[in-house]
Amino acid sequence: MRRIVMALVVGGVFLAPAVAGAVVDPACFLQAKNDYVQCKSDCRDTFRDDKFRCRNVQPACGNACLAGRERCLDPYLQVLTDCTDGCNATLRQGKQACADGCGCNVPGPNCTTNCCANDPSSCYNTCVDPKQVDAFVCRDNCRESFHSNATLQQNIRNCRAAFHTCVQACPPAQ
Repeated sequence: MRRIVMALVVGGVFLAPAVAGAVVDPACFLQAKNDYVQCKSDCRDTFRDDKFRCRNVQPACGNACLAGRERCLDPYLQVLTDCTDGCNATLRQGKQACADGCGCNVPGPNCTTNCCANDPSSCYNTCVDPKQVDAFVCRDNCRESFHSNATLQQNIRNCRAAFHTCVQACPPAQ
């Protein structure tokens, strides 16, 4: 066992510089990401079709019922999305205000010079921490409010019941 661990450590030391110095081809990386997203989508569709077949439901009909359920749920789920989007927008504004007040750039992928995130004890981090807590509490309150809203929850149950009724009316899988 000790030899395997040692070989991995030594191998990692020799391989790490080669990987670290590798040049990333952005077009290749983007293509790989797009391929992954497409593959994931195809697998999700196949999985849904197979689930309907396992329940002896014709997939085309079951997928139409599923699309109807999603359309039905959209306005009710949008209430939660709008609420959490408001929390996130307030956090983004707070981060920008902290960056402006501390004289640094907002952390992110393009932050290379004078970046606020480079110093963990910085003015920026001290300013942003309570704003992040506030955003978390805001999102938590959104979810709590959403789940305790009897009208929204009843509408969601109605959408789900309509979906089940629709699927039960579908012809059997072939």
